[in-house]
Amino acid sequence: MDPSALPSLARQLAELVRAHGLPPTPGPASQGDLLRAESDLALPPAWIEVYRVFSPDGLALPASGNDQALYGAAELHRAQEGYGGPGWSPHWRVIGGEGEFPLVIDTSAPGDDGVHLAALQASGQGKRTTLTWAHRRLSDSTAGFLQGVNDYLQTLPRGEGAVWALPQEVRQDWHARVMSAWRENTELREHLDTWRDWLGVEVASP
Repeated sequence: MDPSALPSLARQLAELVRAHGLPPTPGPASQGDLLRAESDLALPPAWIEVYRVFSPDGLALPASGNDQALYGAAELHRAQEGYGGPGWSPHWRVIGGEGEFPLVIDTSAPGDDGVHLAALQASGQGKRTTLTWAHRRLSDSTAGFLQGVNDYLQTLPRGEGAVWALPQEVRQDWHARVMSAWRENTELREHLDTWRDWLGVEVASP
């Protein structure tokens, strides 16, 4: 997607967070947090641009499984702790996710490489079983990722309580609408299974 869309997409995300009553109070990152993200973590310019408009410190996206975090600039240093081991790239920066399924960006990639969902995968059997980090692409650009998140929140039912407690027909209707929105995003069409796995979006059987 066009990188010039980043500020408007970040503003839209802030508006949707406010509309759904989700913490945090929408606002930009502090200059100090931006400098640390840029100098210490080598965060790419696209994410610095997003945080200049909206830094989602404390944001947890309602999901059908565990809620999924999107970290703000002030949370990034703490978010990197505890990750490593086979398959983990020293160039990955965690910008969201939950536990064993972090969202990462690759700071070694040229330009804006989008967002990936990382997960531990088992290989081998018995005592020879090993766990290795692997990643799946969510988007080809930061703008495409933000549009996908905005589509998710734009279609999220309001005033219905926890996502996992939604009546089945309400949840199915919502999931059908968000899948339709994602399919219209040419950047996300090839990555729909990853989006579904990340946020627990179900597709009704025909």
